[in-house]
Amino acid sequence: MMTYLLPKNWQYPDAILPVSDTICSPSQDTTTNQTAGSPRLKVAKGSTVALQYNENGHITKPQNNAPGKETPGKVYVYGTTQSQPSDSFLKIHKQWTEDGSGGDGRGRLLYSGPFDDGHCYQYSSHDPGEFSSIEEARESQWPPPGSADPAQGMNLWCRADVTLPNDINTDLYTLYWVWDFPSYADDRLRYQPQYYTTCIDLDIE
Repeated sequence: MMTYLLPKNWQYPDAILPVSDTICSPSQDTTTNQTAGSPRLKVAKGSTVALQYNENGHITKPQNNAPGKETPGKVYVYGTTQSQPSDSFLKIHKQWTEDGSGGDGRGRLLYSGPFDDGHCYQYSSHDPGEFSSIEEARESQWPPPGSADPAQGMNLWCRADVTLPNDINTDLYTLYWVWDFPSYADDRLRYQPQYYTTCIDLDIE
């Protein structure tokens, strides 16, 4: 999954996310910008789409997270039939609601949940510097796909199951995936936002 980091100066205390920052990266801000080798998924309205992502050690190796990262954060997925290249992150995230009445009313919150789905892990060897007891415990319960899914291999990706609305009335539907991964400054008084996003277009059959 391609991701886009916001705010762009997130590593500085008191980083500001301007309303002009779009929720999609420039490479994903129109429906014609399709990632090479990744054709649009064709789905029926009302169906459930599984969005998967690699945890990259943020769960299984929490000691490697930057200072102030108390949890791996949360994932939100928004959906709309009226996506626009100018869609503002701040006018969508935590503005659009499940019933579609929030914000400008052009979309809905379809999913929210922990970044950690409780199963996922990144493979680690048993070398002292690499070993993860979290990964070992999870792998014993939920084996990796291995050669059956070369993209994941010995990893098990996290997953968000997103149910599409039944009342989609267009042949194209856009999902906005948001990973909300905040931290606190060293003085614990200042909140530092950090978000990753990706935008996905679906063909509705």
